[in-house]
Amino acid sequence: MNTGERKTWRSVLPVIQVALEVALIVFFICYAALNWAEILSVVARLSLVGLMFCMAAYSAAHFLAVAAATSLLESLGQARPYKMLLGIHWRRLPAKYLPGGIWHTVGRGSDLVGNGVPMRQVAELLTVEQLLSIWWSGFLGLALAGIAFDGEVRMVALTLSAVWIAATTLVLGWLWRSPAYARLASAVLRPRVWLSYVGGWALLASAFTAYLKVGAVTIDNPLQVAASYLVSWMLGALAFFAPQGMGVFEFAMSKAVSGPGGIESGLLWFIGAYRIVVLFADFSAWCMWLAWRQATRFF
Repeated sequence: MNTGERKTWRSVLPVIQVALEVALIVFFICYAALNWAEILSVVARLSLVGLMFCMAAYSAAHFLAVAAATSLLESLGQARPYKMLLGIHWRRLPAKYLPGGIWHTVGRGSDLVGNGVPMRQVAELLTVEQLLSIWWSGFLGLALAGIAFDGEVRMVALTLSAVWIAATTLVLGWLWRSPAYARLASAVLRPRVWLSYVGGWALLASAFTAYLKVGAVTIDNPLQVAASYLVSWMLGALAFFAPQGMGVFEFAMSKAVSGPGGIESGLLWFIGAYRIVVLFADFSAWCMWLAWRQATRFF
């Protein structure tokens, strides 16, 4: 692909993403209208306490994400206080819901540059964060599937986990040999970084599994649901044409949860509606940041 083709693709991709986002929203509205009775029966069974737990577990993952970012920046020679990075993370949460799904990341990057972090280190941080999110989601999902499932699924999951580790070892070995990237290789292996990602994905998988339970979706094995969630999120993240994996995640998760008879009526919509729970969780965290900022002005 030459320079002109790359520029054309970069200008067309955002249009495709926004168009797909709008199309998916319209689809879910129409889907809800066609399956309204089924959806109302699910909503009627929802527990407010259960939804609050889902939101709390999801919101707690923000703290671990910022802990990982703090450690990564320190490894890149640009140490910044955790409190400052947490404020930036919370402040930019509303940008997640702008068309395109990238503006929370862009906003954080802009704030970091404004706080004196060089553009190169900001680009490295944001790139490594995305890659680590995909890597840990995929690896933990496959490893957990190897434990939770039986038969062919277990063998495939364990095989892919081994390939995942082998490929990563080769990449890290290559990075260590390059003076320009050796620090990145050491940064991603820092205990604080990988523990933050493991803990964060455990919270996110727990929040989603609890959400299905709250909606009275049949769950025979919570570990299978958690593994399916992690792998489905990875697939959504790899689908670069879909903002925040919208549509890809829902379909993959619906197929994983449904029985051999196919996707149950209303299930696809219910899984898609989890984004509304996430929105409320993010809005609550943002409001907490506003209240915290106002309170600290008086002390």
